[in-house]
Amino acid sequence: MTRRDFLFASLTVPCWSLTSYSNEEKNGLIRYANPRRYQAKHQATFMNSDQKLTSVEIWLPCPRSWPEQTVHAIKASHGAKRLPDITDSMNIARFEIRDDLPGEGQALTATLEHQITARAIQVDGKALMRSAFRAFRQDREFRKYTRPEAKMEITEKDIASKAEKLRGKRRPAASIARDTYDWILGRTSYRDLQGFRGAKFCLSEGVGNCGDYTALFVALCRAAGVPARPVIGIWADRRNGWHVWAEFMLPSGEWIPVDPSVGDQNARNRDYFFGSLDNRRVVLGKTYDVRLKQKLPRDRQISYLQAGVWWYRSKGGRRQPRASFQIESRKV
Repeated sequence: MTRRDFLFASLTVPCWSLTSYSNEEKNGLIRYANPRRYQAKHQATFMNSDQKLTSVEIWLPCPRSWPEQTVHAIKASHGAKRLPDITDSMNIARFEIRDDLPGEGQALTATLEHQITARAIQVDGKALMRSAFRAFRQDREFRKYTRPEAKMEITEKDIASKAEKLRGKRRPAASIARDTYDWILGRTSYRDLQGFRGAKFCLSEGVGNCGDYTALFVALCRAAGVPARPVIGIWADRRNGWHVWAEFMLPSGEWIPVDPSVGDQNARNRDYFFGSLDNRRVVLGKTYDVRLKQKLPRDRQISYLQAGVWWYRSKGGRRQPRASFQIESRKV
């Protein structure tokens, strides 16, 4: 029987890093408050469809600590190892399973459990919008968060043209970001699409899910010269509550949260979701593009992964394996 590698991506969204942050912390315009602890469990179930299975590899997004969340106790099955993203924007738990593999028609389950304290992000909106124009330093971080990436096509003609109008002349970064937020909400309708289409699609079609709204916001900000990034996460009090929102950076280096899709669906709280967020979220990573620090063996090397998915691969056999993924989270 010819040996084959299978590599599949399951289109669901989206740690060993235990940096500590205080439960009440203020950083310039931003205050992190109202801590709430959650217990989360990622689970990947892999159903063997072939007798010749020789190995299974699974990659799960793994939370790390940020100012708005602290990751506590972590437990992974099957001796999973952490593979950090080279930009420190996301961690990946890699499971490499060669022993005690399931027989044909049987299942294998890999789990990643952790406790997280999530904090609300509170920003003084009036002070934010009163900020005067200040040029960004053209440093490495600025370049990193103003470059084009997959699904955030900032050099696309229509995106670049709209960003030019939003930028104007010597306008503060917060004003550009706010006008971008309002413009997207005024001409985009939420639609629960399957998969991730990106900024170009969202702009041209006027519809999208949370990932598409975020991609368009980030792309327009970047094209207008304002550093921005997506945030991949989950609603912490739901099952499989995948969600994506955004952040943009001020010249001071502060990152301001924005949730365009939720803001669009909550007209009364539209202002709140530009600059502030609740404490019901777990951040899985702050990038759509994951580039791993640790190279895998040559025949199984993966140095680039598109965030917003879970990844798995089996070796041996001819028939396609089946896998299912879920995440459960609850308040503790």
